[in-house]
Formats: sequence, C-alpha cells, structure tokens
Amino acid sequence: MDDGQLKELFGEVPYWADQVIEKHQPLPEDAREFITTSYWSGKASVNLQDVCGTMHPDYAGLTWREFLDKGRRMAGNLADFKRNPAYYTDESIQRLPSMHFHRLDGKTFVTEDGNHRTCIGRFYLYGLHGHDCPYIHRVTLTDEVLDWEFVALYRHLLDKAPIDWRITPGREVIRREDGPGWKRDFFTTVLKISVAGGPEHICDKAEIKAEIFSRV
Repeated sequence: MDDGQLKELFGEVPYWADQVIEKHQPLPEDAREFITTSYWSGKASVNLQDVCGTMHPDYAGLTWREFLDKGRRMAGNLADFKRNPAYYTDESIQRLPSMHFHRLDGKTFVTEDGNHRTCIGRFYLYGLHGHDCPYIHRVTLTDEVLDWEFVALYRHLLDKAPIDWRITPGREVIRREDGPGWKRDFFTTVLKISVAGGPEHICDKAEIKAEIFSRV
C-alpha cells in the first residue's frame, strides 16, 4: 500500500510502516534452564506498538506495509476490519481464535495465531485519534525473562572446563502466583558440577562467579 492508501484506511502513516518484521527465534534448549520468571495469561492486554516480529516464516522479513499487501488472509481480515473496527478497541470482545503473543526480555512476537489482526491493529490504533490506548485486550500472552549472564557463564564453563568435568543446569520452581486466567512462576537455576565421577556439587550463580569461574 502506498502512503495515500494507508492514510485513507488508517488515518496516518506510522513511522514504523517500513520497518522489517523480525523473526522469532526459539530459545536454545540449554537457555530455557535459565528462565527466571514465566508469566501466562489467556486474558492479557498487549501493546501492539511493542510487537516487533512473528514466528511465521512467510511474514518475517516483510515490512509491516508489505504484509498488508502480501498476507495470505489479509484481504478477508481487512474486510472484517472495515465492517467492525471496534473489534480492536472493545475490551469486552472475546477474540476467537485467540491472538497469541510471546514476550522475551521485553520484545514481543506473534506466535500461533493473530498475525494479520496484529498488523491491522498496529496501524489502526496508531492512527486512531481520540483513542489513547495502544493495547488490544483479552489475548493470550506468555512473558518470559532470562538470566543471560548466567547463560553466558554456563556456556563459558562448558567451553573451558577440563574434559572430566560434568556440568548440568537444573531449574526449579520456587513459587507461583496465580488467579483466574493467569499465572506467574518464579524459578531458581543452579549448576550441578562433578569432577571425574566424584560427588556432585550444586552451585548457584554467585558461587559460580566467586569460586568456579576463576578456575577455568
């Protein structure tokens, strides 16, 4: 769509219209052991202006403007939008199928479903004068935070430790907060280290930094 078509449809041309949609990269399995908090809600609110990418391989790499033209189901979703733009602002609407988002360390991606609606909603809510809320409501969100410093320490140990060292990360839930439609888990991670088949030593990050890291 050119600028004129975007203005006619949405009122404005956002500054990010020609930014490339980022590709969601799955976490390496070893890094998942270092998640510190994991939040899930089936009735979350997500700021669509924060969405930077998608896990869908056909749409990652397009610009947001290009996606409006090339999305496989975009024509039908745009027709639905024109008939009922309140779908994107009415907090009471149950969005089915649900729109799914994954936020990792503050970066938000579309996952299983909702790519076309996210794109339309981003443009619409950006240009909607008199409506000061960039959020879409009653969607599904998983929000995770990783301890990347600990990941780096672990990988350094794997790379530098003597061959007879066995190093295994372990993660445990230390508490959960939850309620209707949401939950948040808190984790602690340790490294289990044994040398030459000897006894296993369990070390947290502080111990790794203070005692183990300097030895390899």
